[in-house]
Amino acid sequence: MYSEIEPRLRAIVEAPPPESADPVRQAWHDWLAWWQHPRAFFERYDLLLTPTVACPPFQVGLDYPETVAGKAVSAVRMAPVRIRST
Repeated sequence: MYSEIEPRLRAIVEAPPPESADPVRQAWHDWLAWWQHPRAFFERYDLLLTPTVACPPFQVGLDYPETVAGKAVSAVRMAPVRIRST
């Protein structure tokens, strides 16, 4: 069953855990403080349109682009982070 995991997903699963949870905790607190800015924006507007993206669309079937701005990208750095607000 483990052998059926796609290599890119396996790289994320096998990545070493951080030394401490402190950076994650601090990032969460920073995000909570930052979120007040867009929250205030969306109290006034319903939609935010942006003209640019981090990278152009990549080939169907790829989990992430192999390079961005000419630099190699790792699976861990491109892993989506979803933060659920209540």
